[in-house]
Amino acid sequence: MAGELAWEINHSIGDHSSEKGGVKTIQCASDFIFVWNDFRNGEISNIYAQRVNLSTGSVWEFDRLISSQQYAKFDLVPSINDGVIVIWPNGFDGIFAQQISANGNLGEVYENSSAIASSTGPIEIQTLEQNYPNPFNPTTILKYNLHDSANISLKVYDVGGRYIKTLVTGSHNSGYHEVLWDGTNHSDKLVGAGVYYAVLATGGFSQSIKMVCLR
Repeated sequence: MAGELAWEINHSIGDHSSEKGGVKTIQCASDFIFVWNDFRNGEISNIYAQRVNLSTGSVWEFDRLISSQQYAKFDLVPSINDGVIVIWPNGFDGIFAQQISANGNLGEVYENSSAIASSTGPIEIQTLEQNYPNPFNPTTILKYNLHDSANISLKVYDVGGRYIKTLVTGSHNSGYHEVLWDGTNHSDKLVGAGVYYAVLATGGFSQSIKMVCLR
């Protein structure tokens, strides 16, 4: 039940999300917290959060608005106390940071915290860009950026959350990378037309994008 609900939330987020920002998730104890940016309030891309509890399947009654600033890039850092810390650029050389607890409470917004900056590195963090072309037939290219060397995996799932194929796995250097998905599954057979999700995972972080395959 919880797994199905998580996918339902992810799909709902995908309908709103900006192509630049995508969706990121982080697990905190028995909770998965989803963070994304979207344009539901007009032309400005805001940062929102939602969670699903793996034990009970419960979610917050409404999405939490993290930022009303027009910035697409953000990162997630596990909080020592509870929940996660969301960080995003302030438009100049610094960053904003705000904690969101597992029960949905928002903390104070801090700017240019040296403790957070030193522990997270540059704000240009690992990012999975929207695939191109999208929709696609028969192939599409996925690009991702790593701000540091890391062990990563980039996998494809169908709309029901079923595993399709691993595109990338193992240790990769920092910088921009790209990989081509030829529209086949792990058995090298062509997948059918429909919606698929690419998930980039690096340690405790993950980001997903929605892809549409045409046949």
